Amino acid sequence: MHTDNRAVSYGLANGTIRGASMTVLRRCLLLATEYDLELEPIWISTNENALADALSRFDYSRVTNLAPQLLPEVCSLPNHGLRTYSNRGFRH
Repeated sequence: MHTDNRAVSYGLANGTIRGASMTVLRRCLLLATEYDLELEPIWISTNENALADALSRFDYSRVTNLAPQLLPEVCSLPNHGLRTYSNRGFRH
């Protein structure tokens, strides 16, 4: 499991963490045990994880700069001879 959060990485590696996050960690570890999964945390810096960080924060302008290929191509309906409700007066 790759993470740029040191506390999460520490908690997964040691099986313990302080505070309310312990409940979430406990559930993750129980699920991993139930499905016979072995979790190996790998910490990476935020700079190396820029795209994942931008996606997790819904920072679409940063996502656009980092990976423009992920955004859908813009399509103009009138250019294809189609009409929308808002442009019903459009000539075809």
